[in-house]
Amino acid sequence: MMSDPVRMAVVQAKFSNGAVLDNLKLMSEIIRVSKQQTPDLQLILFPELAVTGYNPAREVRTLAEKQNGPASQFMASIAKEHGLHLAYGYVEAGEGGHVYNSVILLGPDGQILANYRKIHLTSLERGVFDPGHEFVSVDTQLGRIGLMICWDLAFPETARVLAVRGSDILLAPSAWEKPYDAPYRRFAMARAMDNAVFLATCNHIGVSGELEFFGYSAIYGPDGETLASLGEDAAPGVGHARLDPAERRGLQTTFFSMMQERRKDLYALKGEE
Repeated sequence: MMSDPVRMAVVQAKFSNGAVLDNLKLMSEIIRVSKQQTPDLQLILFPELAVTGYNPAREVRTLAEKQNGPASQFMASIAKEHGLHLAYGYVEAGEGGHVYNSVILLGPDGQILANYRKIHLTSLERGVFDPGHEFVSVDTQLGRIGLMICWDLAFPETARVLAVRGSDILLAPSAWEKPYDAPYRRFAMARAMDNAVFLATCNHIGVSGELEFFGYSAIYGPDGETLASLGEDAAPGVGHARLDPAERRGLQTTFFSMMQERRKDLYALKGEE
């Protein structure tokens, strides 16, 4: 359970397709500058497939790595150097030749805390990636963190399962393209408010093939209010917010009490008491 305030950041930038080393270098520099400018920063979230760039084509499968592959080892060293929790998207080489669109969460000691494989693939991704089959949340020093990716935001069940399992913060790295900026923001706000949780999402900017990304990376409070937003901009940026569990508890005990008032006798989730 989240007991102390958390200072976190979301990153939006252009990550080049196939240029893994360049992308890792960019991420490392963003982390260095962010920590220098905000010494109390504890968690940084990068977009979906930040390591490889977002390219929903079969050739991206050649960039797949194991969870503890070279990219993970590099980012683990950065996490440990700066004492940060880091989350970012990458192409995962799974068992039996399966390839996943995944997000990994590293602890400040560089250890892998969690790895999530995207459950809800878009029409562009089906046939490129294999779908995941497991909801993932994990207890950390910052509280319980639940992992989602992009299109998962459109499915209320995803966030609800993670919230029922005790998540305080939901992370949703994304690669969301024009002209769907309004649904992106509304889905994210709704999932935060539905479950009275903090939700952070970040997006790419720039162009990848026929896709053009719009940014609008943001952090939302348990009432759906915007705590930080980078807006629609072609320039890279880092948005910061302080997530205060006391404010969340206050919201939960006043108007936003839905999670406590759920009719589990009518619609309890599988395995829920």
